[in-house]
Amino acid sequence: MIRNAKSPYFKFWLVGIFLFVIFLDQVSKNWAQNMNWVTINSGISFSFFQPEADHFLLLVILLLFFMFVFYLLKRFSQFSFLSTVFVAAAFSNILDRILFSGVRDWLLIPGLALKNNLADWLMFLVVIVVIKDTLRRVPVEEKKHEYKNTL
Repeated sequence: MIRNAKSPYFKFWLVGIFLFVIFLDQVSKNWAQNMNWVTINSGISFSFFQPEADHFLLLVILLLFFMFVFYLLKRFSQFSFLSTVFVAAAFSNILDRILFSGVRDWLLIPGLALKNNLADWLMFLVVIVVIKDTLRRVPVEEKKHEYKNTL
């Protein structure tokens, strides 16, 4: 696996991942659509914020989304794989919005009456990995110092 950002093949590797994520998501959505499992979601991930929702809140969430993408791209060398997966998944959902006027959701969320899709789950997992990695990078001494100051 090519992990070195200085490798001449690194960008091709990332393009391959980008195309694979989109392909996998779109194939899964087409398969689910053929099985009549698809719900068109005109809101955002996990069926939140349907059209009747507050547009200001939707704008804030979109702004947070773009801030997160910017954060990933800013740390491109460290999170290049995660950035690529996240942006490809978002792009796949944007394709759905253009072609179907909403995102095709089909994966039932256990315990809830909501559906989402593979791209949503991939973006969710990237966010979890980045948060976990960011929290792990806080030096132990800083954590001890912050704890002592709170007592």
